Amino acid sequence: LTNPDVEVIGHRGHVSAYPENTIEGFLSAVAIGAGALELDLVISADQKVVVSHEPYMKAVYMLTPDGKRINKKKEREYNLFEMSYDSIRKYKSGRITNSR
Repeated sequence: LTNPDVEVIGHRGHVSAYPENTIEGFLSAVAIGAGALELDLVISADQKVVVSHEPYMKAVYMLTPDGKRINKKKEREYNLFEMSYDSIRKYKSGRITNSR
């Protein structure tokens, strides 16, 4: 950093290059100079910690276990706090390109 008074924080990782809230995105944010990472957590139905900005499967970047898009109008029906951790793990993140 050229200004020591500025703290660079990787909000949900390096979202302009990687899917948000992924290990690749977090590692990349640190590699390009982020001094901290900010992420959100949800607790699954079986009390496991899940990294997710929303408490549901966001249609913009999540796919169903069989690789289909989640309907935007129904995304809130995929409540992470009502799903088991093993069920959540079957959904696919990082296959849809970030449009930002």
